[in-house]
Amino acid sequence: RLMIFLKIVWACIFLLLSLSSEVVTGHDGPLESSAKETHYHIPEDLTSPFGAYPNILELTDEHRATFHPVLKYPKGKNVTLMDYRQAKGLASPTQIEKAKQWWHRRLLRPLRRVLRKGYALGAYDEDRREMYSSEIFQDTSNQIDGYSGQRTLHLGIDLGGPAGSKVYAFDDGIIHSLGYNAEYGDYGYVIVIQHKLPSGVDVWALYGHLDKSTVKGKEPGSQIQKGQVIGRLGDCSENGGWQAPHVHFQLAMNAPETHDMPGASSLEDRSKALLDYPDPRYVLGSLY
Repeated sequence: RLMIFLKIVWACIFLLLSLSSEVVTGHDGPLESSAKETHYHIPEDLTSPFGAYPNILELTDEHRATFHPVLKYPKGKNVTLMDYRQAKGLASPTQIEKAKQWWHRRLLRPLRRVLRKGYALGAYDEDRREMYSSEIFQDTSNQIDGYSGQRTLHLGIDLGGPAGSKVYAFDDGIIHSLGYNAEYGDYGYVIVIQHKLPSGVDVWALYGHLDKSTVKGKEPGSQIQKGQVIGRLGDCSENGGWQAPHVHFQLAMNAPETHDMPGASSLEDRSKALLDYPDPRYVLGSLY
């Protein structure tokens, strides 16, 4: 009887210890995971107002006040927010060849700058089904930094102006990569700069659709100063084939593999893409 009693007591002690261990394990696990998880709200509506998207960069108005404009818009000039959802943006082969002519570069481009023609904005998180019709966007096997599919959702902001307009670094940084993305509908001449933000966050900024001067005398690892001219808006013969000269300005939370980023994602990847490529207005300010 004594042996039976001792076995019962030992079994009870073992059971109590097991339950205690399960409670502790079950309690600590969820606490650790919930502390690490950060939930961001992605707005349901595309092209939502400034401030609706997650401020992953942790930037304030005070921070933005210290940044240099990426493209200087003339004072008193109304800048139009374009609707590119149904637009056709790529130039024809004839237009591209015409842009290479000396009279176009030496006469027409300077004239448009004097007349201040072509200043416009293109929105972030805009579904551009008609514009992104070239193979680079429609080839579902094409993958850039993990993004593939039919890519129509714009992940940057377009700052438009006359070809030859200066493009500036918004803050100090280091050149990550630069080059020429020659495919029709790509970035043309492009530079990616790593910036250390005042909030302490590292971000990689892509400045795309520029001209040949962007790559002259520069190399990865070189220091860039805030307000430094890093290139000029390219015309359709050097900016990837786009009719309207503009800089595609895009921010990335992770370093790209090379001088490229998925300038657009599929609608299915929207929630992930808007966290990987945050709203550039947190740097540029409330442009629209």
